Amino acid sequence: MPSRISYFNKGLFLSNIKRYWLITFAFTLLLFLVVSSYLSAVTSTTYKYEGIYDGTYGGAFRSSYDIFIHANEVTLLLLGFFSLVTGLAMFSYMHFQKNTAMIHALPLRRETLFVTNYVSGLFIVGLPLIINGIILLAGEALSKVFIDINGTFLWLGVCLVIILLFYNFTVFAGMFTGHLAAQAIFFLIFNFLAIFLESIVQTVQSSFLFGFTTSDYILSAWSPLYYILTFFSGFAWGNGEFGILAGYLAAGLFFLISAFFLYRKRHMEVATDVISFPIVKPIFKYSVAFCSAALLGTLFVESLRLNDNVPGYVLSYLLGGFIGYFVSEMLLRKTFRVFKAYKGFLVFALVLVLLLLSVCLDFFGYENRIPSQDEVEIMYLAQYPDDIARLALSPEDYDPQRHGYYFRSYENNFEAPPKLTPEHIRDLRAQAGIIEDAEGIAKARQIHAYIVENKEMLKSQEQSYRDSRNFDDYHSFTLTFIYKLKDGRFVERRYFLKLFKDNDSLYPLLREYLSLPQILEKYCPILKDSAEDIQVIYLHLSSGRSFTVNDKEGFLKAYKQDILAQDPVSFFYGYSTGGNSVNFGISVQRIKDAALETRIQSDLPIDSSYKNTLAFLFENGALSPDNPP
Repeated sequence: MPSRISYFNKGLFLSNIKRYWLITFAFTLLLFLVVSSYLSAVTSTTYKYEGIYDGTYGGAFRSSYDIFIHANEVTLLLLGFFSLVTGLAMFSYMHFQKNTAMIHALPLRRETLFVTNYVSGLFIVGLPLIINGIILLAGEALSKVFIDINGTFLWLGVCLVIILLFYNFTVFAGMFTGHLAAQAIFFLIFNFLAIFLESIVQTVQSSFLFGFTTSDYILSAWSPLYYILTFFSGFAWGNGEFGILAGYLAAGLFFLISAFFLYRKRHMEVATDVISFPIVKPIFKYSVAFCSAALLGTLFVESLRLNDNVPGYVLSYLLGGFIGYFVSEMLLRKTFRVFKAYKGFLVFALVLVLLLLSVCLDFFGYENRIPSQDEVEIMYLAQYPDDIARLALSPEDYDPQRHGYYFRSYENNFEAPPKLTPEHIRDLRAQAGIIEDAEGIAKARQIHAYIVENKEMLKSQEQSYRDSRNFDDYHSFTLTFIYKLKDGRFVERRYFLKLFKDNDSLYPLLREYLSLPQILEKYCPILKDSAEDIQVIYLHLSSGRSFTVNDKEGFLKAYKQDILAQDPVSFFYGYSTGGNSVNFGISVQRIKDAALETRIQSDLPIDSSYKNTLAFLFENGALSPDNPP
């Protein structure tokens, strides 16, 4: 009769549970504090609901999805920490020669050892979540203030996926090393490597590429501990990224299966070795060298102020790579006599120099890239972009938690809308800086083309500004261009310019662009208003008095004349041209697209350069020689 092959040993499982019960107890207790704090807060009469699943703000019913935003930093810290600790504990014997010899001397197959230890760890780290999930569900059911409990089941599922990802990677990392500390370090590297490398690349690019601007990290999802806070809270607002959740689950399964087969091939003798598989040693060595070059090289550059010095930049990174390369050799060979391996470093140095020069000398034409007119769907030109400007270009990226403040008003009970409507998008794109028409895009591209064509002159002026002691001869000028292309891609450039005040080339181009009616009206919306649209015009004097202007049509005519007489660049930079000013506000109400639109503008200036408006106010008695602006 053939013998049965078991992949699980009950005795070893129970031994592991008895040995490491304290991990389960500590995790259960700390997670219970989070859950009880949430239940206490959410059942309180003063609790204010800020989610999207309940239709009323601060009403009697709560959303179970709120668990995703209650103490989420603490929750994620607990999930990551205890997954790491459990993974280290369950396979710690692999890193000590006596322990690994003893364990492998047991009458158990390697497959049985791995599966039993793995399942033990999964039970230890998963049971606290299950227990607290049951407590959470019971608390929600007994409180009778929740509209449903679907959010709690989703929270449990997301947390389980996060635990699987972190715990499985900890086990997977342990297969490649014979050091307990190295296993923990590999866990941290896995969680931050992508975001670290992307930030270093952006740092190098910003040092040498004219017009480069840092943007959101596109690889952030590859650094789970960095990204997971935003990812986690997104489920509270109904825009959870299930694709990334599925990716994390797939990655966790990959790490588990790979760890299983690696454990079967792992030799006991590698305990105390930094790397347990010979084929991985070159990967480890060059990875350490590259990361050391990035980290130490950046520190050298910043401390020695070599940001715009190409030779200094390259030498700093080479020195960082040199340190990392030979330190990794020492760790692998367990000796200080490693400098005979210089040939490998020469190859690494050549690759590193080529990578740096490709950025420093702009081999890929980044600085000269200006999208063609036909490529551009919509664009933005201003000093600095903000979240709302970016949202206007890409409304599909709307996040209620991040952008909701912009849409909260008395009309919608101060709730963030779950999704943007066409009216929301229209209002977003009505703000200054957003360009939708072909004529405006063409003028903006002319400004960008001038900057690109004269970049050497502009760079030299910036350098002369740094060397000069007479800063009054220069004008600091900041321009940001963001193009959204028809294929969905973005091209973004930002220029910090130091121009001579007598520059007669760039200013006229900017002035010509800002003089376009459709552009100027976004900076001065009052130009679109008629007397019939306006409900009230009120003035605020420096004395504290305020009063209403009765002749709305006369005031508007005079004020519009003064706006059109101003240098439009002053609106672009938001500065006044004529000394002390009187502030006024208007309340506009008009029918637009079959809906009533209300807009209140306050603190609009009337300074001494607004001669027609001042004359009107003097004639109508609003101001007097004894009460000037």
